Formats: sequence, C-alpha cells, structure tokens
Amino acid sequence: MIQISNIYKSYLTNNTTTNVLKNVSLNVQKGEFIALMGSSGSGKSTLLNLIGLLDYFDKGELIINKQVCNSLNETERALFRNKNMGFVFQSFHLIPTKSVIKNVELALYYKRIPQKERSKLAIEALQKVGLGDKLNQKPNELSGGQKQRVAIARAIVTNPSILFADEPTGALDSKTSHEIMQLIKEIHQMEKTIVMITHDVEIANFADKIIHIKDGQIVS
Repeated sequence: MIQISNIYKSYLTNNTTTNVLKNVSLNVQKGEFIALMGSSGSGKSTLLNLIGLLDYFDKGELIINKQVCNSLNETERALFRNKNMGFVFQSFHLIPTKSVIKNVELALYYKRIPQKERSKLAIEALQKVGLGDKLNQKPNELSGGQKQRVAIARAIVTNPSILFADEPTGALDSKTSHEIMQLIKEIHQMEKTIVMITHDVEIANFADKIIHIKDGQIVS
C-alpha cells in the first residue's frame, strides 16, 4: 500500500540546513492503522506531509498504491490525493460561512460530481459520523467534537483508500477524544488504511502499530 524507502528531507533557513528526516524507510500494509509518535521537532509531521504528497523530499522513494510518487508534478499530486486520500487535522479547517453539508460537499466538488449526487453522498457521510441531524447548521453552532466529526465526514465522503489524521484529538477533551477515536476505529474497520500522528500514548494505542520517531529517524 505505502512503501517509503531511504527518505531524506531537509530545510534551508537563513543559510542553515536542518536535516529533518534521515534515511527513513517504512512499509504500511493495506488496511493497517499506524500511529506516528515523537516529540516536537522529531519529524513525524514532516513524514506525514511527505506521504500525503503535501511536501517534497530530497532523496529516496515513495510508492503508494503501486504508483511511484517521486516525479509527480503539482497537478498530478492533487489528482492522486483527491482520488486516494482523505485528511483530518487538529484544527478542523471548516469554512465558517458554509453549512455542515456544504463543507462536506466541497470535497466532492473537485471531482466534478453533480450537485444532486454530492448532496446524497454528503448526507450519507454525515449520517455515518452521527451528524445526520446537523446538516444545515454552521460550524460555530457545533461543539469541538461535532466539528471534528464534520471534518471526518469530509475526509471519507470521497471514499479514499487512505486516511491521514494529524493530531485528530489534539483540540478535544478526553471524553470527546475517545469518542472520535472510536469513530476512527469504525472507519478503519471499513478496510481503510490510516496513518495518524499523536503525542498521546492512550490515543496511539487505538492503532495496530505505533512507530516512534526521534531526531528524524524511526527508532522503534
């Protein structure tokens, strides 16, 4: 499903080179749920951004669903993400002026799916996350947990094979965090591959496998 081989990534700031990832290799099997853990600056977010084709690496190889991703241009990357990936972030990234259903429909707009079909799929996704009765509400009328459920619905409405979750419970209290993780586990059981970043061991334990990153290298 995901093959990462000998990946290197560095950033140049004020004539100073910072090596963020150093010879990282990792395989994620189809349907696997992995958690990436590490302290701030360890490279875990950079690794997720590289796998999610949101950033470029300096050297190495990345293969996703048998597609070699090294030489994909921006347009090809966007198309590949739209077809294969869904993203959930700590800060929700909802459009405050749009209703819940319109926020979810937006993920389908770029696939040129007709309006009627977009609405149908968005409603189904919102029902899956328990928000079938909140379709026309605005994000500022929702709790933090409900906002994250909208974000999850938006991520799964395109039926991606891979779900990336970057600190999906970071802005939530412990009770709501567990509810969101139960929901992500249910999505995982729908044969989705999930790559999640978290700093919380209790949250990481929802995954099948925990990958520890330190100083830009996988240590366990």
